[in-house]
Amino acid sequence: MRKNGDPIQIGILENNRTVCDQIQKSLEYSAEFSISFCSHTFPEFCDQMQQHSAEIILFNIDWCSIKILHNLLDYVDDSDVPSKIIVVTEENPSALFFRGIPYNLRGCIHKSHLESPLLPSLLRTAIEQDSFVTCSRISTQMASLIKRQMLLGMLGFLSERERVILHYLAIGYQYKEIGAELASSINTIRSHIKAIYRKLHVNNKEEAVRYLENRETEYLAEMSVAF
Repeated sequence: MRKNGDPIQIGILENNRTVCDQIQKSLEYSAEFSISFCSHTFPEFCDQMQQHSAEIILFNIDWCSIKILHNLLDYVDDSDVPSKIIVVTEENPSALFFRGIPYNLRGCIHKSHLESPLLPSLLRTAIEQDSFVTCSRISTQMASLIKRQMLLGMLGFLSERERVILHYLAIGYQYKEIGAELASSINTIRSHIKAIYRKLHVNNKEEAVRYLENRETEYLAEMSVAF
């Protein structure tokens, strides 16, 4: 347990040692943060977490597989020490976010900010505020998409697959397109959508999308999102 005055410990999951050095350089004059460990594989990360604590985990999403990200989220959820995960990316990672993955991420930082004086401020916001942190290099479309995924993550009465399909419906995908994205038949997608309508107590796509938009408006009114 961190005591008052102790630096906030950061764990890094990144396969590029140069990136770890960049983060270290950006934080070397900050008394608030200290790098607890830097892991280059997921098994190594798990071993390090057994030995050290980390309130913030910086995770490079550009080189990982979807399975690794799921494993990381599950591991942190089951951990005795709560950690806040912040994704680092060199590109707009919308292709991954479209799949409804980051329900319990705390932020998204462009890789260029790892060498920036902004990094301590971004990390501080992730720790102190109950809000999702991103930065100017992440597009407005990306930020909107992230907020939508956070909202979908709160609809616990829908399965993960149903949440993903609901997102695709909301952005205008047709049944065939959703099936292609999820490698599922149209009949399977149709069955999922019927289940979504039943659980949302709606009758069609328009009502389902309106339900999601109304929930999003209510959610954002209650929660401050920092950019």
